[in-house]
Amino acid sequence: PKDTVDSYKKYLDEYPDGKYVADAIRRIDEKEFNILLNTQDIELLTENLINEKNEERIGLIKNRIEELSFILAVKTNSKEAYQSFKSKYPQSKYNQKSVDSIEALDFNVALGEDTIKSLETFLIMYSDGDFAQLAKNRIEALTIEEAKDVDTIEVRKNSVKEYPKEKGGRTDAVYVEDGKE
Repeated sequence: PKDTVDSYKKYLDEYPDGKYVADAIRRIDEKEFNILLNTQDIELLTENLINEKNEERIGLIKNRIEELSFILAVKTNSKEAYQSFKSKYPQSKYNQKSVDSIEALDFNVALGEDTIKSLETFLIMYSDGDFAQLAKNRIEALTIEEAKDVDTIEVRKNSVKEYPKEKGGRTDAVYVEDGKE
């Protein structure tokens, strides 16, 4: 005999008073419950949760709903989705992954803005986070870039002062006033 729901149902149809009726009913129930636990349908799981009496099964269904909710947050991949998950499941085993994902999203925003201020703001929130050193490295690089820009402006200002245009000075010079070309 096959170990399938259909084979057990067939047995029950053929032998309604058979020796293994109780076993067949139990196996059908186990098989259908395992099928339920493998579904991706949170609504179906929730409906079954309401009607379930067995405490162990209630726990398994709740864990599956939580797992699918986290998968949905990952697919959505937004700060709001992860925060919503965390508030709905405050004791979840997936909460650290949610926190890490929020940090990664915030780092990408700061990096997208690519300013010292955005990266410093990120560091205030995540001073010991996974991306803290990357943020510090980028701040250092931006600081060096800014310093080079300031030096370039100062050189141009001095060039204009030393060789003003009206005295036959450089015609290719960029004239700078108040730090702007």
